[in-house]
Amino acid sequence: MRLYCARSFAARLLGLRLWPDWGARPRGLLLPGCRAVHTLGLAQPVDLVFLDAAGRVVRVLPRVDPGRCVLCRRARAVVELPAGYCARRDWRAQVEAAWLGRKIVV
Repeated sequence: MRLYCARSFAARLLGLRLWPDWGARPRGLLLPGCRAVHTLGLAQPVDLVFLDAAGRVVRVLPRVDPGRCVLCRRARAVVELPAGYCARRDWRAQVEAAWLGRKIVV
């Protein structure tokens, strides 16, 4: 999995809408310094993974429908993933490895 880091305002606002085919390839979007996200304007559900400052998973919300707003007070970053990705067996190790800088594309 590739984890892209959204650093600009536009990238953070648009989120996964930046890639119309994001469900076809295993990739996600890291939103650093974030504890709340919205799915406004998305056409399909997404999986959300909230991370603490050390990159540990503190909350997982699978299949969040479009038009929702979600908050996790303990989070310091959020990863947006294609819906169903968290149903995979090995997703946690992939997300945490990407958080540690091994696979993040800026």
